[in-house]
Amino acid sequence: MYNAKIKFIIISILIEIIYLSFFLIEPLRKYYGDLGIVSRNNKLFYIITCLLLINLFLYFLGYKLVKKNVINIKIIIYFFILFNFTLLFLWPITSNDIFSYLGRARVLSEHGKNPYLVSYNTFTNDDFYNLIKNKWLSQLTPYGPIFTIISAGLAYIGKFFNLIINLFIFKIFFIAINILNLYIIHKTLKNKLSTYLYAFNPLILFEFAVNGHNDVLTVFFLLLSFYFLLNNNEKIKNYLFSFVFLLLSALIKYMTIILLPLYFIIIIFIIKKRKSKILFSLLSLLSTIIILFIFYLPFSLKTNIFYTPILNLFSNINNEPSYIIMLPPIITAIIFSLSIIVKNISYSISFLYSRIIFIIFYLFSLVRLLFNRNNIIKEDIIKYSFYIMLIFLLTFFNWVLPWYYTLLIVLAIYFSKIKNFKYDNIIFIISFISIIYYFVLR
Repeated sequence: MYNAKIKFIIISILIEIIYLSFFLIEPLRKYYGDLGIVSRNNKLFYIITCLLLINLFLYFLGYKLVKKNVINIKIIIYFFILFNFTLLFLWPITSNDIFSYLGRARVLSEHGKNPYLVSYNTFTNDDFYNLIKNKWLSQLTPYGPIFTIISAGLAYIGKFFNLIINLFIFKIFFIAINILNLYIIHKTLKNKLSTYLYAFNPLILFEFAVNGHNDVLTVFFLLLSFYFLLNNNEKIKNYLFSFVFLLLSALIKYMTIILLPLYFIIIIFIIKKRKSKILFSLLSLLSTIIILFIFYLPFSLKTNIFYTPILNLFSNINNEPSYIIMLPPIITAIIFSLSIIVKNISYSISFLYSRIIFIIFYLFSLVRLLFNRNNIIKEDIIKYSFYIMLIFLLTFFNWVLPWYYTLLIVLAIYFSKIKNFKYDNIIFIISFISIIYYFVLR
């Protein structure tokens, strides 16, 4: 028992040392002449990927020790806070998304314009324009109104400060949410293994605490949804709160919108009394209308502001990827299959076939729920959410990026818990594949 604790502490210290080594990235960037806002040097990408893979291996070793039930939960939490504190002071390494968040936020906070109608690149005289400009800032915001409002608030707080202070404001906020995420997981599942699987996951830490992706907020609201869903008190209000928080999650980054019909149908099946079903349906509809009205009102109630970003997420099938290996696996398989039959491969056709696979799977899941409606339990929401999100990520996007999988990792942690950790290897496999994608981003 004592030896296991010492081993776990040593593993945790080694993980911290690797995170500290990331501070060498900026000096190395200067040495290699990599002067962009984030790293674009292939050698550095390979180094970062290898370091993350080492941490993934240490993460796996630590899990084996936590599984023996000899590691105090406080040690896990203390190291999680230490990791986040360390990574707070790192400049974003492999993604410029956080600068895009800032730029679009300044469209509203600094210039008083609607980021759903006006792009940041319109404001070439902005104080930060020459520092943060990138190709994504020529586009309108693709995110939901809740994140648009939150990011504008963060940018307003930093309006009198330089870029570095603004960056830290965003990162401090994201890390605070990341810590809250761990608290919600621990509070909901009351399980040391689940807490560890989130706290020490190298992709979660790297994408949320280093690169500062807004997926952390999507996860936050999803976790709140699970908290009320899995509450032992099976009242209508808990199911309603669960549905509402999932909706809020979708209004950060639209990805979780695909889970809303699933949630609604399963909850309807779980509720036994007819009057309660009707009440939940009416309250869900009313809540949805009110929430959409409140959060879209500041940006105009024109319907195109609501549906255009969602359509862009779900319908963009014409852009060819830089590397075929960056495609979701099912699309890649379809392209290779077509290449055997025809000489000229149509990427758009491949994407279309791949998305048809997702739609078929989604409809099959709903039909299966209908046939099993008398045996549905609320944990089925976790199970079906994981399956659907997994197939969605395998089939739907023109390319996949590592941070897309952070949401899936969280779902896998909950899925693993309800299956008594029989499928815990899924978490390590997803994390490994996500990190490996950094090899091909270059």
